[in-house]
Amino acid sequence: MKLQRMLHIEALHLMRLLWNQPVLPNLLGHYDCRSQGNFCRAGTCPPTFAVSGTCHGGLLKCCSK
Repeated sequence: MKLQRMLHIEALHLMRLLWNQPVLPNLLGHYDCRSQGNFCRAGTCPPTFAVSGTCHGGLLKCCSK
């Protein structure tokens, strides 16, 4: 039980460290786009779709109907 608690605390500490890195917000932008039924794409969005934001720190476009 003590080992499980230590591992849990270490996992929380690691998550806190990762949260401050630029990678995590980029991924969150991707999930935010996908959660609204949209998708991320490099280049232009297909016909009948419009750009509604960005994904992966601006590297991709979030395409929506």
